[in-house]
Amino acid sequence: MIIRLAKERRPPALQQRRRLLAVLAEAQRLVGLDRFPGLLQINLVGAETIAAINEASLGHCGTTDVLTYDWREPNQPAQTANRHDDDDKDNVDDDPPIAAEIYVCPDIACAVGPTYGNHPSQEMVLYAVHGMLHLADYDDLEPKAQQRMRAAEDKVMTALQKKFILTDFLKL
Repeated sequence: MIIRLAKERRPPALQQRRRLLAVLAEAQRLVGLDRFPGLLQINLVGAETIAAINEASLGHCGTTDVLTYDWREPNQPAQTANRHDDDDKDNVDDDPPIAAEIYVCPDIACAVGPTYGNHPSQEMVLYAVHGMLHLADYDDLEPKAQQRMRAAEDKVMTALQKKFILTDFLKL
């Protein structure tokens, strides 16, 4: 999938955007989503926005860290393609259709990350990885599935931390 990153124009500010796109592309590769066609839209949104989306789409009141929507056709074949892009370019009309969307809340990452010993930027990347794993058919509703997903998150995050600095994407 082609990755496109969008962020609401509100604090915290995003910095190192191109490196963040490289991190997200590597995460996508590690999860196995890079073989699928279409556009993966990753939206960084505030607490109010994600709460509204959470209520409108799932009927849940309040904020959440990440929401994932898979718009791909069932049994869609994988292809060999990997590209990332950002929304500052004028190629929107040339983009393939949106295959999936991940909404990540940096506000929650800032509030919760330090509680788990994570920098808010690192926590934000973890939320994106979590969303990607959902797109790769990981689930976290049952305890066994949740353990499997946490192990996959740990594996991807460890690989990303070996290759990238994950602590400077949000200007705090």
